[in-house]
Amino acid sequence: MQTSFQIPRVLSLNVNTLKPASAVQSQEDQAGDLPENISYDARGSVPDHGPLIPNPAHYPAPSRLPERNPMETTWGFGRFENAYNDQIEKAVEEVWEHPDYPLDPLTFKALVAAESAFKKDAVSPTGAVGLVQITGGTARAYGLRTSPPPDERRDPDKALPAGVKILADKLTVINQPNENEDYGKKVAEYYAREGKPNPEQMETLALAGYNGGGSTVVRAMAYAIEDGKDPRNFANLVAEDRPMTETPLYKAIKDTFGERFASGKYHEMGAYPGRIYGIENREFEPLRGKRIMVDPGHGGGDAGARGPEGAKESMINLGVSLKLRDKLEALGAEVRMTRDTDRKVSHPDASQSEELRARVAMANSWPAQVYVSVHSNSAANPAAHGTETYHSRNASEKSKEMAAAVHKEMVGATGFRDRGVKAANFHVIKNTHMPAILVETGFVSNPVEEKHLTDPEMQDKMAQAITNGVEQVFGLNANRGEVSFADTGKIIEAPVEAQ
Repeated sequence: MQTSFQIPRVLSLNVNTLKPASAVQSQEDQAGDLPENISYDARGSVPDHGPLIPNPAHYPAPSRLPERNPMETTWGFGRFENAYNDQIEKAVEEVWEHPDYPLDPLTFKALVAAESAFKKDAVSPTGAVGLVQITGGTARAYGLRTSPPPDERRDPDKALPAGVKILADKLTVINQPNENEDYGKKVAEYYAREGKPNPEQMETLALAGYNGGGSTVVRAMAYAIEDGKDPRNFANLVAEDRPMTETPLYKAIKDTFGERFASGKYHEMGAYPGRIYGIENREFEPLRGKRIMVDPGHGGGDAGARGPEGAKESMINLGVSLKLRDKLEALGAEVRMTRDTDRKVSHPDASQSEELRARVAMANSWPAQVYVSVHSNSAANPAAHGTETYHSRNASEKSKEMAAAVHKEMVGATGFRDRGVKAANFHVIKNTHMPAILVETGFVSNPVEEKHLTDPEMQDKMAQAITNGVEQVFGLNANRGEVSFADTGKIIEAPVEAQ
């Protein structure tokens, strides 16, 4: 925002007259509505103790923009979806025993989602319990106590490693078929001729085995060999253009579970790997459905502040805001902008007050759920530098929380001087009816920061920082009614595989 008038630091511009900063502050308190973000440095109320002009050789500090943890998901299973991420990663790291067939912890997390929807006390109609839905017999075979209480299947620290071990054992059965059985010998001979499944194929087969047993999968593979099909490809075990009862998987399930359960178990087991991968590959959309108004300050005939090299604040604001829009939309938010070109919001000849009212009206009439105004700072003193973030003086707790989160991210991402989170009754954040903040990205009046503010790479970092802060406060993992096998009930208890 433009405040580059060459006036003494002990004075501040007040619309038509120059008055001491204290007088301006008093009027602000009474009016409660600043039309323009007059720099605190220009007012003289907050002295700048930085160097005269930051040394370009070591300013800004290196960016500290954290990468997202891939285990953080928004699949739609509710507030416990990310509660067990560390335990899942630990279980896979400590228990998984197939280096030639690595298991991505995210894949196992998707299995947990399918089995229990992250309910550690989930119980299916067949008596399977816990995050990975272990039956009583299987639990005892893997060293878990089911009675007397407490039932260790309900303990994530016990159940998750057991689940990983069960999946690993299913893979072992498929990887090393039992040659004492005719079907196992047939698959082993195929492996000797054609090679074993590749990691992707083996993972799919093992996931099916988790649902219906590794030996069931090997039986189906043997039937596929009889049909002249590649048994390593799970698609060859299920129906394509033939009746279900003629598929290798149906025949294998019938052999294992009997004809009574074959149809239901076939549909469950055949779809199981696809369900796991479908969950795992869902887009990361923590802001799904959130309505966010992005307001690039100034525009059109109002360029805002100008830098020593002629950079326009309005264009810096727009550059950051366009990138911010794209990043928020990528996280599922519905985003509107007060402007997406270099223009005024109301009309070309609009006064400042008309412009500010128009921006507020757009947000309130939508109505937006979050409001972010993007500006660049300016001061009469070219030494002023750094980034700061504002909420209104009567801000809601969410506004304050958002301002703090965004500001922390901005300081880390830009390496700019930390000027703090501040309160001021700027029109757009005072009169909007939703959590609202105003971000002062940096000082366009500072020769060094001007160059950074016009750099597309720095603008992208700023947009990412604001996005991160908004996500931290408003990111959702709403339960979309996702069901698990614990909700629907399994067709039949899967057998415990021999070691």
